[in-house]
Formats: sequence, C-alpha cells, structure tokens
Amino acid sequence: VMKATTDIITTKYGHIYFQGCVVHAMNLLLGDLAKAKWITDVLKKAKTIVKFIKKRHMPLAVFRKHEKKLSLVMSGKTRFGSNYLMVDRLLKVRQALQQSVVDEQWMSYVSGLRDTSKKKPRTISRDVKKYVLDDHFRQRCTNFQEWWHR
Repeated sequence: VMKATTDIITTKYGHIYFQGCVVHAMNLLLGDLAKAKWITDVLKKAKTIVKFIKKRHMPLAVFRKHEKKLSLVMSGKTRFGSNYLMVDRLLKVRQALQQSVVDEQWMSYVSGLRDTSKKKPRTISRDVKKYVLDDHFRQRCTNFQEWWHR
C-alpha cells in the first residue's frame, strides 16, 4: 500500500521526493550488523536472564528485593533498539542481579526446580546464575554498548 501510494504521489507531484521510513531502515541495518557471533551470544544470554526472572514469581520477587527502582527490560522482536535497552538495563542492575542469584530464597526456589524432556528450568536457572556472575559476559555487554554508540 505504501509503495503504491508513493508511486501515485511522486508521479503526480514530481517535486515531492520519497525518503522511506528512516527508522525502519536503521532497524534493518542494525539488525544485519548485529548478526555477528559475539553480539548474538550477548543477546541470547541477556534474553535468557530477563526471561527467566520476569516469567517466574519467586526470582522476580527476589530481584525486586534487591532492586527497588529499576525493572528488567525484555527486547522486542521487531525493534533492534530494544536489545540495547535490555543490555543497558542488565548493566545498571548488575549488583542486584548478583545479589539475587546468591540469595537464600533464590537458591531454595532453584533447588525445587526439575527439568523435564520439554522444559529445563533447573538448567536454565544454572545458566542464569553463571551469566550473571560472569565478568566476561559483563564485559561483552559493555562492549555491546560501546559498539552501539559508534
């Protein structure tokens, strides 16, 4: 529809130039650039952390006990910019995340989780703890921020 409308307007009014949606073009460009292995790895781990905490009552309650002001941000499928917001927020709440994954309530909750053939909450919880406490992952998140600002 937009292409047909553009053709009609530019044919009838030759002085009107169609630029297209710059935001959409930038989103596509950033999405393509972000296919680098190290970036996809950072985003996958960040999403695992956020999804695990936000979708479970107890981990979310423990996180909120340690971070009263900021909440976690999940990236959106259609907007690459939301990936930046997600990683940025993880860095801002890093201390609360670290306190959460070693909190007694968190560990008690995780010890009661059981993996099945379809769902692996216990395994995912171990991965979340590993990512949160991993300085290399934190540095990769910082690198992602720096890459974004270039």
